[in-house]
Amino acid sequence: MELYSAAKAEHQTLSDSLSVGEPPIYPATEQLAARYLGGCGRPLMPGELREALARRGHTVSAVQLKRTMGARHAFVGAPGDVWTVGRQYRGAS
Repeated sequence: MELYSAAKAEHQTLSDSLSVGEPPIYPATEQLAARYLGGCGRPLMPGELREALARRGHTVSAVQLKRTMGARHAFVGAPGDVWTVGRQYRGAS
């Protein structure tokens, strides 16, 4: 019985030390931007992206979008302050 009690106490101590990481309920700014840019098929200016996200119920400023996209390697900026995700922008064909 003593061994059982000791094992149970150790198990409880270890169990109490664990923490559960939950994903955020609301997508992060870079997730919102990447999802939209990945699906729209064309590069957008931060203001255009802000408006597109606002139509979907997400409020984020153009300044925050530009700052976020500039800090992540997944986003590619091109002349004219247009941004895309995942590939180099080659301009209009």
